[in-house]
Amino acid sequence: MRTAAQIKLLPAELGMVKTAMKAYSRNLIGSKKRLFDIALNRVLASDNGTFLMDGMELEYVRRALCKYAWFHYANHNRDTAGIYFELAYWVKEKKAEFQAENGPKIKQLA
Repeated sequence: MRTAAQIKLLPAELGMVKTAMKAYSRNLIGSKKRLFDIALNRVLASDNGTFLMDGMELEYVRRALCKYAWFHYANHNRDTAGIYFELAYWVKEKKAEFQAENGPKIKQLA
């Protein structure tokens, strides 16, 4: 059983994630910022676009990408927003796959 999902991003995607996460981190305070910055530092330390993240860290990445996408959308930069939304959706799918494999197993009652 894995405790973290391995994420592989292309250089352009890694740049997008870094940009979105840095912007999102600037608006956080306290314990939320400390927890988020753990995931941010993991991304920033990745030079080749490969890193390990748990489900909550993937959720942080997704939130940052969506927030940054909405920023572009509000500024009438819809093409850029669409690219960020697509990457956020991909991260959401990776998180769902990871949690399906590693999440708690709930027994169905008959």
